[in-house]
Formats: sequence, structure tokens, C-alpha cells
Amino acid sequence: MDTDSSSFSQVVFNNVEKSYFPGQSVRCAYTITAALQPNIKDWIGIFKVGWSTTRDYYTFLWAPLPSNHEKKTQAQQEVVFEAYYLPKEDGEFYQFCYVDSRGLIRGASTPFRFQGAPESSLESDLLVVTTQEQVEEIEKVVEELRRENRQQGETIIFLKRELEDRLLELRKTEESVEKLGSDVSKLQQKGEEEKQSREAVLTQLREMETRLAGAEEQGLESIREKEELQQTLTAVRDSQDKVIAKARQLRAENEELKKRSSQAEEELDKLRESLVKLERGKTQAESELKKLQDWSQLLQFDLENAQRENVKLAGELRNARAAVESLRELRSKNEELRRALEEEKKENTEMQARCRELELQVQEARALASSEAQRAGRTLEEVTSVRLSHEREVAEHQEREAQLQCWKREFEVMKERLEKTEVLPFVDCLLL
Repeated sequence: MDTDSSSFSQVVFNNVEKSYFPGQSVRCAYTITAALQPNIKDWIGIFKVGWSTTRDYYTFLWAPLPSNHEKKTQAQQEVVFEAYYLPKEDGEFYQFCYVDSRGLIRGASTPFRFQGAPESSLESDLLVVTTQEQVEEIEKVVEELRRENRQQGETIIFLKRELEDRLLELRKTEESVEKLGSDVSKLQQKGEEEKQSREAVLTQLREMETRLAGAEEQGLESIREKEELQQTLTAVRDSQDKVIAKARQLRAENEELKKRSSQAEEELDKLRESLVKLERGKTQAESELKKLQDWSQLLQFDLENAQRENVKLAGELRNARAAVESLRELRSKNEELRRALEEEKKENTEMQARCRELELQVQEARALASSEAQRAGRTLEEVTSVRLSHEREVAEHQEREAQLQCWKREFEVMKERLEKTEVLPFVDCLLL
């Protein structure tokens, strides 16, 4: 992640308090400068001071696009963090951070706390490190969240099906209750009709009893009429008994229907409560699903950023391997030079011994030449032979001097090479 301080000034947070009261919503005001091009996937998070990656946020909100986001101008924006998603009073310091769609920090606020009384703010250094282990951990978390997301989706589908089944049962129960209500209404209407019929029969019976009493008072004008009236009275009483029995049966059926209607109402209330619980569960599941989707998107951003960092690390690793190979080549060359130096040292030692021998020979030749010169002064006869011998000795001496000078030049060259190669053991120690 890029932690260049210049990118942190692309979004400026305004009016940040030193502390906020727990349990209250927090209003976050910020200014988007002309250097930043907003994106619909930008977001604002609350981070605990000391965070290392954008995955360390406590909560976040998607940053709304300003109305003039297509123009290269500043824009004043504002978001509100609800109290339910904010930290409690824990004594820790937090800060607002604006994260763009690539997972880069574009702005950070001064630290603040969640407590009853405000305190002074502190500065915090921000360190962002992405390693291969974190990349693998991110991939594992993303895979686990995807699996949980699929499980949540299956759970939501199951809850929807169960909700549809309950709603179907509820509709059937409502239809049954309506049918029972219509049956009760019909039975009540039929009872009213039976009641009216019974009242009409009673009225007719009272009239017949009155007529019978009048007939008895008049002296029983006609026995035949009395018998007819008696038969009619018996028939009316039988009809009344039947009507009473029918009314009792209708009353019992009415009571039974009332009980069934009450049970249906209770079951309907239970189904309504279950429906309310299912709707709450559905709303909560949808909210959790949205949170998981947002979390998955953020992790996807972090994963892409980590993959880019991984590519950079892979390039650095290749460069390091190339450097190791070059170091190995240097070591092999150093070994070769060291062996050559040791051989040259041996040769140099031999040359020095030969030079000393030649110097001794030169000294002996000079002593011999001096003695020959003295002898030449004494003996003229030996002058010619001594001169010839001396010339030979001089020629040999000159030849030896020339050889000695050649060896000295070679010795100087070897000495210079030795001085140059004396650095190699130190370099070799550094390489090892």
C-alpha cells in the first residue's frame, strides 16, 4: 500500500473532535480536493490507531459521490456513523481514513476517543506491510466469507419458502375462519327463524287454549270441535317439542362453532406472531447478508492490492536471486584470484631468493674484479689474460645486471598486483 504523505492530503477531514460520547451518532465532515477523482467504491472507515492494513477497520460507510465529481474542483461531503456500529468507551484512540477503490489511503484524520470527557489528541505513525502470509490469510478469509455467504443465501431461501408455506397456511386458516363465520351467521339466522316460528306456535297455542276455555265456558257446544281442538293442541305441542329440541341442537352446534372459531383465532394469532418473527429474521438476515457482501468487496479490494504487492515482492525476489548468483560468481572469481595470488606469492618468494643469490654473486664478482685489477698492476704479462677474463666477467656482470633489473621490474609488477589483491580477503569476508 502506498503510504506517501502527499496522498494523505487528497482528502481533509474537518471539525474532528478530540473525543465523542459513546452511544451517540458521529458526524464525519471531509473535503475532497481536486487532486482526487472520487469513485463509487470509495469508503470511509474508523480505524484504531496503530492499524497496519485497510482490513483493520472497526466500521465503515460507503463514500457518496459529490454532485460535481466529474469536475476538477473541491467538494464538501459528510457521512453519519450510527451509534449502534461505533466502539464503546475503551480508552483506545481511533481516526477516520478515506480509502479509494484501489485500497489506498487518501486521507486520515487526527486521533480521537470515545469517552465522556474529551482528552488531548496524539500523533500516530502509520505502517502498512503486506506479506505472502497475509495474502494467504486474506484468501482464506475471502473463501470463508463466500462460503458463509452461500450458506446465508441458502438459509434465506429456506426462510422464504417456510414463510410462503406459513402464509399459505395462514390464507387457508383465514378462509376456514371466514367459512366458519358464514356457517355461524347462517345458524344464527336459522335460530332466529326457529325462534320466530316457536313464538308463532306459542301464540297459536294460546289462542287455541283461549278458544278451548271459551268453548268450555259456553257449555261445550260441540264435543267434536273439542276433540278436534284437542288433537290440534297435541299436534301443536309435539311441534313445539320438536322446535325446542331443534333449538337446543342449534344452540349446541353454535357453541361448538364458537369454540372452533376461538381456536382458529388463537391459531391465527400464533401464525401472525410467527410471520412477524420470520419477517424480522428475514430483515436481519438481509442486513447480515449486506454486511457480508460489503465485507467481501473490501476483502476483494485488499486481495487485489495484496496481489499487486505480491507481484512487486516477486520481482524483488528475482532481483535478489540474481544478486545471489552474481555473488556466487564473485566468490568463485575471488577463489581463483586467491589461488593465483598464493601462486604468485610463492613465485615472488622464489624470485626474492634468486635476487639475493644474484646480489651475492655480484658482490663476489666485484671482489673478484678488484683482485684481478690489483693482480693486473703487478703482472703485465697477465694483463691480457686478466683483461680478457675481466671483460668476460664484465659481460657476465652486465648480463646479470640486466637480468637482475628484469627481475626487479617483475618484482615491482608482482608487488603492485599483490597490493591490489590484498583487498580481496576483506571483500571475501564481506561476501561470506
